[in-house]
Amino acid sequence: GANADILNFAVFNGDSDTSVLRLFSLSRIYGALGDAGQNFKTLKFLSKSLTTDASLHVIHGCGTVQTESSLALIQRATTMVQGDSDTFRVTLSGTPPSVCGSDPSKVEDCDKPDMGSCGNACCVVELSFPGSAPATVYEKVKTALSDLDDYEFVGGKDLTPYNITEPELFKFMGQGRHSAPKYNGANADILNFAVFNGDSDTSVLRLFSLSRIYGALGDAGQNFKTLKFLSKSLTTDASLHVIHGCGTVQTESSLALIQRATTMVQGDSDTFRVTLSGTPPSVCGSDPSKVEDCDKPDMGSCGNACCVVELSFPGSAPATVYEKVKTALSDLDDYEFVGGKDLTPYNITEPELFKFMGQGRHSAPKYNGANADIL
Repeated sequence: GANADILNFAVFNGDSDTSVLRLFSLSRIYGALGDAGQNFKTLKFLSKSLTTDASLHVIHGCGTVQTESSLALIQRATTMVQGDSDTFRVTLSGTPPSVCGSDPSKVEDCDKPDMGSCGNACCVVELSFPGSAPATVYEKVKTALSDLDDYEFVGGKDLTPYNITEPELFKFMGQGRHSAPKYNGANADILNFAVFNGDSDTSVLRLFSLSRIYGALGDAGQNFKTLKFLSKSLTTDASLHVIHGCGTVQTESSLALIQRATTMVQGDSDTFRVTLSGTPPSVCGSDPSKVEDCDKPDMGSCGNACCVVELSFPGSAPATVYEKVKTALSDLDDYEFVGGKDLTPYNITEPELFKFMGQGRHSAPKYNGANADIL
């Protein structure tokens, strides 16, 4: 339903006649700082339906330390593969000031095109506010999302009553949307943000943007542009530190602490997603410690909790892997296949030999429909 988690996936040729499946799961609702291991569980349960060797390689989030992988190539990408706008998001009709438009090379801050870092294109950055209290930063973001053209404030949470100390001193979080002429409403890009105490009386704002529609392998720099434009409305020093995606090399940051997190902060289910009524086999439920594959709780890696993994299929063609995923998403309880794209006509060679991609959703008893997690 409306609260189901979002699932993105992409299939590309790896080494030695191996196909690689990249899977991404994002806690959909605003306020989902932690996931009690649900995003990893969602991807692991799905993977077990695809192959007997469901050994997942964690790329980002998932509550674990990030390791170097083929994703580094994506993050070093400096040019966009050209294709139709439905597949690659390279053509946007009209050029509002926050939109890269049909010729991103001529638009300020559209120089960080991403391809497939979250299955779809995405961008995670951090922005510091020396001398500003977290409440002040939160109100600035809320006001900007409410007032700026093409942005929208969806909702937020005051986390101070929960006294969160690990992996960061999280104080506030929220969600918004960014629209372009062709991608708006239900297809507007998703924005998550979280505010925490940094060092020396500094507040840190973590911002995340995800290309919403299925088939958005590349973004022509739009996700970074979206966050940069927003940041410039918040401070005169909008120097963004790239954490993940955004077409750039990933660097070590405070995010490493999140990815090393091994325990969940307990709180109400609306804020932390730790209580789910009922326990379908793909759901971590109210006591994740007793549920298989719920041992990688994430907190805030994408503003909200998220998880990106890769799974190899030696000897399988990309088309075979794609059909397996499509069938599993269509047939498994609590999963849903939204749509997919055959990328073979575009002859993509960088940053990976992408052949297919798609999107799905995963629902839990309390989070379903439009708020289901994105895959």
